[in-house]
Amino acid sequence: MNKKPVIGIIGRPDIASDDDRVICVIEDMRQAIIKFGGIPTLILPTQDVEYASMKPMEVPLMTTSEKEAMYAMIEQCDGIVMPGGLAWYEYDEVVATYVREHQIPTLGICLGMQIMAKVTRDDRDIITDDTVRNESEIDHCQPGVSHVHSITIMKGTKLYDIIQMEQLDVNSRHRYHVLNSDHTVVSAVAKDGIIEAMEDPDHPFMIGVQWHPESICEDESSERLFRAFIEASKHHQKGVRDIKKPLIGMIGRPDETVDHNMIIGMWEDSRRAIIKKGGIPFVLLPNQDLVYESTRPRDVPALTDLEKDELKQIITIPNGLLIPGGYKWYEFDCQLYEYALERDLPVLGICTGMQMMARIDNQSDQDAFFPNIRNETETDHHQRDVKYVHDVILTEDSRLYQIVKESKISVNSRHNYHIPKVNHFRVAAISHDELIEGIEAINKQFVIGVQWHPETMLDYDQPANRLLEAFIKACEK
Repeated sequence: MNKKPVIGIIGRPDIASDDDRVICVIEDMRQAIIKFGGIPTLILPTQDVEYASMKPMEVPLMTTSEKEAMYAMIEQCDGIVMPGGLAWYEYDEVVATYVREHQIPTLGICLGMQIMAKVTRDDRDIITDDTVRNESEIDHCQPGVSHVHSITIMKGTKLYDIIQMEQLDVNSRHRYHVLNSDHTVVSAVAKDGIIEAMEDPDHPFMIGVQWHPESICEDESSERLFRAFIEASKHHQKGVRDIKKPLIGMIGRPDETVDHNMIIGMWEDSRRAIIKKGGIPFVLLPNQDLVYESTRPRDVPALTDLEKDELKQIITIPNGLLIPGGYKWYEFDCQLYEYALERDLPVLGICTGMQMMARIDNQSDQDAFFPNIRNETETDHHQRDVKYVHDVILTEDSRLYQIVKESKISVNSRHNYHIPKVNHFRVAAISHDELIEGIEAINKQFVIGVQWHPETMLDYDQPANRLLEAFIKACEK
């Protein structure tokens, strides 16, 4: 198998549909990495805080353990992208400092470039907010416009060697900019003097650009920049780091933000649950060049052999797999799960994740799941914000019972579908209205699916804590 470089994209906090708090990547960025030869993954922050609900100055300083967890994620990657966004946090600076010190190929975009500039010096005035319309002949914040202004690329720089153009038209959607660059080289400027690109001359590939090449991938300049970054990542020699906590692979979920940006990310409840219980979250992203949130699963092309090989490559990184809930699943979810089974990784499927596991177990059966309309049972199983909706009875010879240590527990519930049967799995839990609520593989160390959401119950429910603790412990082995 010809391995491609694994590219870690630093996640950005946002608010998705249904007011869900997420850490995510914009689809343009994920697709650009795929288009030009990389395997994207999402690097999540390692603090137990809800970033989208906090201002950066309100977040506590990172502990040594939290920084070490960030380093562990970074070291699984051959290259790092620091993307644009609305605000940065301490974890961004921790990443930028680490990749600079350890010579890891890095591409900074918009806000990502500004963070790179910040970590090269202690001067807080290196970033300023004076690109508003009245202070420049150029309006630098024009989202959705493909080409806003021209820039001049300096000859003799790495950026010029890559793009091979002195004049270039770029997009622009920023309100802040870099004032100066003491320890880096300015490699491009706009005609109003705004710094548009910078690079570290002592680093094999640490380049920042103020525009968004991922949004204009059809431009030859964007292709050259991404291909140079991917090529540099191919030649990066990874360090060897003693990881003290298990890496938990979490399958990314497509969604849409309140600003109507298409994203793939991870819900904060799931990320924080893994951190609370001693794991390091590591998000596995789909590797097809399409926008998932706007594509129905049946309309997604079948994975090619090459795409399957890439998924087989990425699943070798984590120590376990969490299949989170969601509104739908795709072939890449199924493929990652089957490769995890081949590796005998611990697997925990939640809600939709359990339904997907059962569907694969039932193979070609067309009735593997069906709508759970309210009138069909005595309980409304979709009550989003209710702590406890109904009870479930645990099968006493099940691993789930051994973990939870209770024969009956109360659970939350937020699903519209359920599974009517399993073939090779054991039914581990059932609701009072006889819906299957838990399943597990009989011949595996830890392959368990539950229909409820234990990740949202950790603050008040002991069985949920026991289940997540058992999963992390299995991953440690």
